[in-house]
Amino acid sequence: MKLNKTKGIVLNQFKYSETSLIVNILTEDYGKMSFIINGVRKKKSKIPANYFQAFNILQLVFIESKKSDLHRITEVSTEALLSEIIFDIHKSSICMFIAEIIHISYKSSEKDEPLFQFLEQIIQFIDSAPSSQIANVHLWTLLRLMQFNGISPENNYSATLPYFNPIEGCFTNDKHKNQHIYKANLSEKISLLLATKIEDNSKVEMNRTERQELLNLMLQYLQLHLDSFKSSKSLDILTEVFSS
Repeated sequence: MKLNKTKGIVLNQFKYSETSLIVNILTEDYGKMSFIINGVRKKKSKIPANYFQAFNILQLVFIESKKSDLHRITEVSTEALLSEIIFDIHKSSICMFIAEIIHISYKSSEKDEPLFQFLEQIIQFIDSAPSSQIANVHLWTLLRLMQFNGISPENNYSATLPYFNPIEGCFTNDKHKNQHIYKANLSEKISLLLATKIEDNSKVEMNRTERQELLNLMLQYLQLHLDSFKSSKSLDILTEVFSS
């Protein structure tokens, strides 16, 4: 019986039985994998259930199944649970949303070290940054995740190319080219976010309506370019939290 070791980032979880969970995890060495953790919801479980919160970073020991896509974790540990995300509803909602987008859009079971390292940086930033500095981090992250799917927009924005065309993934001067063309104010926000470092994401000024509209448009962009992309279940939660 071969034991495999790897680091993993939790994407989501759901109940398998009264005491067990199925957890989807992006692993550093094997890509995205699904695991069954028996008895984890028992009071005396050796593995704490809170280890499997979205975006927690874990060290895993597991047995790879040869008969199904469900593998079994034998050992799990974490250097430290997320110190802020677990207690901050805004941060936890952002993490659930981003993790779900990755789960929906990223299908590969192959190793993707750049993606894994990118997500580690995002998690560390969200966990440590003041709440005032994460207002646009989900939008900033969505734009960067597009590059891992090969559909990243080209930032050719200018005064003469002020409208974003999501069909072609670039900016245009023809606002009537197709029905999906973004309004000028939202097109400019796309360009600014593409040119901004993560620590400066909140400096791209947006009101609540613009932020929500832009988020909806980005999800539509993913639907236009990824045939398998479905709507996010956590979007409603994110919307409610940020509108309160």
